[in-house]
This record gives sequence, C-alpha cells and structure tokens, in this order.
Amino acid sequence: MNPIDILGGMLGGKSRGSGGGGLGGVLLDSILKGGRGAPQSSGRPQVPASQLPDIQDPVDRQEFDRLEDLLRHAHQRSATRSSTRRPPAPEPQRPSFPQPDPRTAQRERDFTAEYDGNPDPFNQQAQILVIAMINAAKADGQIDQAEQNAIIEQLGDLDQDEVHFLQTEFAKPLDVREFVWSVPLGMERQVYAVSLMAIKLDQNSEAQYLRDLGHGFRMTLDQCNQIHREFNAPTLR
Repeated sequence: MNPIDILGGMLGGKSRGSGGGGLGGVLLDSILKGGRGAPQSSGRPQVPASQLPDIQDPVDRQEFDRLEDLLRHAHQRSATRSSTRRPPAPEPQRPSFPQPDPRTAQRERDFTAEYDGNPDPFNQQAQILVIAMINAAKADGQIDQAEQNAIIEQLGDLDQDEVHFLQTEFAKPLDVREFVWSVPLGMERQVYAVSLMAIKLDQNSEAQYLRDLGHGFRMTLDQCNQIHREFNAPTLR
C-alpha cells in the first residue's frame, strides 16, 4: 500500500457534493495553486493580507510549507499515474495548477529528492493525512456506501490492500479522541490544517468537529484560528 498515492488521488478527486464537506475540499485547491495566504473570493469584502494577524512562530510556517510540499508531491505523483494509465472512458479533467514560483519550485525539487531517498516517513505522514480527510468528511454525517464506491473508483488503480484500508476507515465511527491519540507528535497543526481544508466549514457540525480536534491537540481557540487565517478560512467562535 502506498498512502501518498491515495492522498494524491484524493486531492485530484471531486468533492462530495454541495450538501456538505468533501474529500476534495475548496481550500485544498488553493494550497496546491500556491494561493495560501491569498484572499479567497466570497460575497463580502476581504481584509487586506497585510492587516491579518500573522502567525508569530516561524516554525508554524515551516510546518505548513512542508505540508504544502507533501500535498503537491502527492498530487503530482497521482497526475503522473493518471497520465500513464489507459483511459477507460472520458472522465472529468483533473485540476490544472499553475507553475510554482522559483522558491516553491526549488522546494519541490528538494522534497522529491528527500522523498526518493527515504519515502517511509512521508508515506506514514500521508496515511495520517488521508485518515484526517476521511474523518473531516464524516463531520457532517457518515459517508454512505455510494459515496465510498465513488471515491474508490475515482482514485484509479488501487490494490487490494489500499481498497481494504479505505473501506476500513470509511466504516469506522468517528472518534476524535482515538484519532488524536494516533497522530504522531509534531503533526498536530498539519493534521488540523488538512482537516480544515477538507471541509467547506458551512455547518455547525463541521465547526464543532474542528473545535473537538483542536481541543484534543491541546490547541487554544486562538491557535486554531491562526491556522484558519493562514489559509483564509472562516474562523471559529
């Protein structure tokens, strides 16, 4: 099983629909397009980025840079796999992302070299992030069988271990405490960010899930909202 390929497939997949959160998410597109920190379009005026509260600890930004590198790498692997597969039938085109700026491009090359040298730690991180996305999608209700089948189908060529892993995670009841205990130390803010990005955050159940997740990670409301501001997502109250 290769979790980073599953993660890449999820990033390229469609969201679950207009009724709630989705594994594709609306903010995942933003981070992969290099839009982290850029205002998101909405029906209300945006506060200039220069006036937004900034995350004081530079380690936070380094963590989110690493998260962005992992997501971009997973997406590129998935796109490459899709282009080499024989297309069975016309399907919706995967989102096309612009070329990154020189700094991000250099980070991509460095990350690829680091991944190729020792992929195991990154695959372990990817597995946690896949579970985080699935759990976030459950925040507005269980993922029914039809949705499960659609997600697995759009992920492409999965082996039996990968399908079994996904089916097992889909079937598990949402247990924030158990999930929090499974997250390695140092990944808390990355997991919270991916959970935030994987939902639309337009329902109370989704906001409550994020509150519970932050509480489990022993993050204050202000620390959670700093991450929301980093990705220009609605803040919690």
